[in-house]
Amino acid sequence: MRGRRKPLNMKLKKEQIQKLANKIFRELKDKNQLIMRVPEAKVIEKIHDVILADLKAEDDVEVEARKILDKYRAQDPSIDERQMLLMIKKQLVKEKKLVL
Repeated sequence: MRGRRKPLNMKLKKEQIQKLANKIFRELKDKNQLIMRVPEAKVIEKIHDVILADLKAEDDVEVEARKILDKYRAQDPSIDERQMLLMIKKQLVKEKKLVL
């Protein structure tokens, strides 16, 4: 299957995700936008988990869109794959009510 890319979350290393979670936490804390009811480490862990869940959702949309694209490609090899993939992803995001 030509043109396959690695899943999106492979672009961010674990360390980068952790740094991002820490930065988000610091920004929110510095702007007094957090009411802490649990230790800071728990809040950072939750932010980290939310980032991972978002990246997984993006990956899932990518995989599903490529499967659908493969079906369309089998029916009509002349389709514009890039444009069709974008349209499929847009529709999937809308159907799943995701914000990416």
